Amino acid sequence: MAIISIIVPVYNTEKYLEKCIDSILHQKFTDFELILVDDGSTDSSGSICDHYQQLDTRVKCIHKPNQGQSAARNYGLQFSTGKYIGFVDSDDYISPLLFETLYNNIITYHCDLSICGIALEYSNRTVCSEIPDGEFPKVLSKKEALIGVCKDNGFGVYPCNKLFKRELLEKYQFKEGHIYEDALIIVPMLLEEDIHVVFSPEPYYYYVQRQNSSMHQAFAESNFEYITVWMQNRKLVTKKYPDLKPYYDKRVYNNCFKLLDKIYLDTCNHLSAEEKIVGILTENSVSILKNHLMTYHQRVMIHVIRFCYPLYKWYRKTLLYFKFRRKHND
Repeated sequence: MAIISIIVPVYNTEKYLEKCIDSILHQKFTDFELILVDDGSTDSSGSICDHYQQLDTRVKCIHKPNQGQSAARNYGLQFSTGKYIGFVDSDDYISPLLFETLYNNIITYHCDLSICGIALEYSNRTVCSEIPDGEFPKVLSKKEALIGVCKDNGFGVYPCNKLFKRELLEKYQFKEGHIYEDALIIVPMLLEEDIHVVFSPEPYYYYVQRQNSSMHQAFAESNFEYITVWMQNRKLVTKKYPDLKPYYDKRVYNNCFKLLDKIYLDTCNHLSAEEKIVGILTENSVSILKNHLMTYHQRVMIHVIRFCYPLYKWYRKTLLYFKFRRKHND
């Protein structure tokens, strides 16, 4: 029985899958099982999984009909045997030190959840998460953990830079049928459970930013989940910790700004969705202006949205257009 079970949901990522699996098999920490859950892939991903199962006895390959990433993660958990559970997305890759670091920290500091930093991997650059001041690894207070997961440059809600005690995921399984399932379990888990969290900021997880990932695809009504989930989390957290409201407000408003940009980049008209998001921002304009965590630029922009929204829309669409051109000319 392996100490760690690493679960990888796989769906049509043949271009990236071998790099992902190789990075896992070359971990310095070797006492793990790798569970590849082929979620009904229609490309060669399933065959690649089968090939690795033949190459390495630590690899288990499971094929199932397509039901989405949450269902694949939950399904993989059923076949896992490890005391600790980690996740990797099949189009990302990891440092050889990832699971050694996460495991050593969780054991050394007697914690239930171990977290490290991430690096965002773009086609032309890598952006590492912010390394805060202080000594690390650090055991976080509940408030520190709740702040960290909601900050854009924090350690986030995604499960892939984390190592969980098995019991946590047996109680808090991923919500199926959602596009933002990560945020639906991590925040309640931290809020409701008496768990200890250790954080080390080294960016050992490489989150590859692809143009056809969910946040880069055309806008869809389901994208509102990026706002509603954080509104739900804000309600849960501020009921117990009112002083954390500015952090969760910022996350809600940041997601509003991001979704407006997503709409502007889409060739289709999403007028009703656009009006709904603008309504959220204008109704909360006073809160945004008073929130010391919002940037100066965001405060200026909320004034523009309130008093001359067409000007804001023109400005953002123009800026995004030139950013897009520069990116594709590099």
